[in-house]
Amino acid sequence: MTDIATLLSSLPEPRFVATDPQVITAEMVAAFEAVTGRTLYPAQVERLMLDFASYREALVRIATNEAAKQTLLAYASGVALDHLALPFGVTRLPPARATAHVRISRAPDPSARVLPLGTVVEGSGHLFATQAPVVFAAGAIVAEVEVAALVAGRAANDLAPGALNRFVANAPATNALTVTSLTVTAGGSEPEADEAFRLRIAAAPEKFSTAGPAAAYRFWAISATPAIADAQVISPTPGVVEVTVLAHDEVGDHRHPRLPTGAEIAAVAAQLSDEKRRPLTDQVIVLAPTRVPYTITAMVERAVGADATVLAAAVEAAAAAWAADRRAGLGRDLVASSLVAALSVPGSYRVTVASPADTVIGATDWADCTGITITVTGAGAA
Repeated sequence: MTDIATLLSSLPEPRFVATDPQVITAEMVAAFEAVTGRTLYPAQVERLMLDFASYREALVRIATNEAAKQTLLAYASGVALDHLALPFGVTRLPPARATAHVRISRAPDPSARVLPLGTVVEGSGHLFATQAPVVFAAGAIVAEVEVAALVAGRAANDLAPGALNRFVANAPATNALTVTSLTVTAGGSEPEADEAFRLRIAAAPEKFSTAGPAAAYRFWAISATPAIADAQVISPTPGVVEVTVLAHDEVGDHRHPRLPTGAEIAAVAAQLSDEKRRPLTDQVIVLAPTRVPYTITAMVERAVGADATVLAAAVEAAAAAWAADRRAGLGRDLVASSLVAALSVPGSYRVTVASPADTVIGATDWADCTGITITVTGAGAA
């Protein structure tokens, strides 16, 4: 993923037509003077009209450039990106619904009872439906079942155990029953964001192979659910394929990487188990990465004349950005000299990093920063 992202971001921005208003104005004035044989001066009415026309022309050309860029993978967005993906047989991943496990209880009863599929429970303003019929055997007083949010998206995530605690009014066959959620609701996601979709499109040609290359496994893994941020594929022994996946939550334009849930691992495993997507002899195992926690501790000596408060804020932001980059994917090494370079913002004189030390992060490991401590000291040399 990183290689594809770097390649896309390194491409020069194309310019299909010139958009500089001054150049456009000069061209229009020159054409007018050539046709009329008269020299135009800035205060003349004709020149003012040409200035207005050139301004409108510049707007049209800018719009033309932007429209043309929508035909390119690196710049397309929204519906244009959906159309670019079609020749590769790739579609945007739809939103997913949050899920949880609930326990339904009843008073002692010697008879059997069945609660129908789709029975709705609620709590904290969200509605969830049972994903299977709930069967109480004769004499049983409790049963457990998975429920899923009626509305897909992130909004129903992170409801604490116990938050789903009642049936909707007038729900059939729920009299004398109580319900409570046993797990935190999780797994809800928005439709796949443009940036993640763009990288999957770029990786899509890998799926055409039927020989089981790592890149093909990776493509199908990150296509299982919008929550999958990265995947690494290794074969520790012949015939065994281990796919390690990293998940993330999307909040606005920001992604927050995290360890995958059991449901997300199961979704990837189901995606990869399709015999049309893997060699028959491969045994595929989907795993969560090994989390490697670390902290950033650094001392920054400010340059003469630099404002300590402004410098501290800039260094904190740089440290957070560096940590976010390390956290965004699997197998990203911790290199102290790279951190020193990142923290050497304008106004700094010398940067000393106490932690992390140089650390090689394994391909299936995930570097996760747990804290940042920056100390700004007195001014050094100018």
